[in-house]
Amino acid sequence: SLPSRRVELVEVLSRLVDVLPLLAYRPPPDFSSAAAGPGLVNLTVESLWADHGRRANASTLLVQVEVLAVNDAPVLHGPSVVAVEEGQPVPLAGLSVTDLDHAEALGGGVMNMTLRVDVGTLAIIRWVEAYYDVAGDGGVLQLSGSLPSLNDALAAVEYQAPSYFTGNATLSVWASDVGGMEAASLSTTL
Repeated sequence: SLPSRRVELVEVLSRLVDVLPLLAYRPPPDFSSAAAGPGLVNLTVESLWADHGRRANASTLLVQVEVLAVNDAPVLHGPSVVAVEEGQPVPLAGLSVTDLDHAEALGGGVMNMTLRVDVGTLAIIRWVEAYYDVAGDGGVLQLSGSLPSLNDALAAVEYQAPSYFTGNATLSVWASDVGGMEAASLSTTL
């Protein structure tokens, strides 16, 4: 939610009418109504008696402000550790990406992702809508598509350790919302 801020203006009505249009609502950085609910502006106008500033009448207007996300970074979700049996493929369950402003991103909501393992291979084990490319002897998987198609592809990713390999492998995941400026990363131990 938004922090509370109060501005008090004491002015004659004719000057107040000139000042009100100059008031601006500025939410905190990376605030979005989609994530935290709408911003609220409570505007109260009170008339004061000329003698001793006593309050006479008041009128209140509550304005709800919808703050749209603008070029917020995507957020990656996934496990920090995945148990893998030697020589057995394992689905990488729990990987997903969210982006509050994916529909407004440049490129019509297209996002790019890269998954990389330092040991072993990655594969997509069923048909998905996202464009994907396997590179680097199967250790790199590059994805491009809409947010729903990327999440569908992430649900179909499988990891295969090399035969007779024991130890730790690292899966690194990067996502960019083609707005060009925002990216996210995630690292998982396999």
